[in-house]
Amino acid sequence: MSWAVYALHFPEPLIVGFAIWLRTREGFRRFSMAFLTLAALAFVGYIVYPAVPPWMAFAKYHAIGPVHKIFSLFNDSVLLGQFGHHYTHVVDVRYNLTAAMPSLHAAFPVLGALYLRKTFGRWGLLMLGYAAMVWFAVVYMAEHWIIDVAAGVVLTVLAYALVEGVAAAWAARAHRREATEAVVAALSALSHKAGPGR
Repeated sequence: MSWAVYALHFPEPLIVGFAIWLRTREGFRRFSMAFLTLAALAFVGYIVYPAVPPWMAFAKYHAIGPVHKIFSLFNDSVLLGQFGHHYTHVVDVRYNLTAAMPSLHAAFPVLGALYLRKTFGRWGLLMLGYAAMVWFAVVYMAEHWIIDVAAGVVLTVLAYALVEGVAAAWAARAHRREATEAVVAALSALSHKAGPGR
C-alpha cells in the first residue's frame, strides 16, 4: 500500500492541476506558479543541504540500524518474483539520491490540498488525508526522515504564501489602476460637460 501511495508522486500534481483547470483557469495559473516556486525552493535546499535518505545512511554508511530501500525491494519482488522480468527497472530514471531534504513527496499533496480548498471548498481538505498517507509511506519505506517531511510542509506553506501574496498585490494594483482611470474619466467627462466658457 505504501508502494502505491509513494508511486503516485508524479501523477498526483497533474491530476490535481487538471481538476483545478477544469474549474478555474486563474486558480490553475496560481497552482502552477506555486508548484514551480516550491520545486525551485526545494532545488535550492538540495544544493545547500545534500541529505541522504535513511536507506542510504544504512547501506553506505551504517550510520543507523538496519533499514532497507523497500520501494526497490518491492519492485524487484514484483518484476522478478511475480513476472519473471530480468530487468531491475522498467524505466531507467536517473535522479539525485541525496535529494532527501526537503521531501517533495510530502510537499506536493499539501500544495494540492491548499489549492483544492480554494477551488472546491472544504472538499479540497480531503487531500490532507492522502498527504498523511504519503508522510507515513515515505518514512516507513526509509525514503525520508521525519525532518524532511516537516521541511517539505514548511516550504509548501512558504511557496503558497509567496504566490498568493504576489497575486493579491497584483490584483490590488489593478483595482487601484481601474479606480484611478474611472476617476480621471469622470473628471474629464465633467470638464467637457462644463464647457470651455465656464
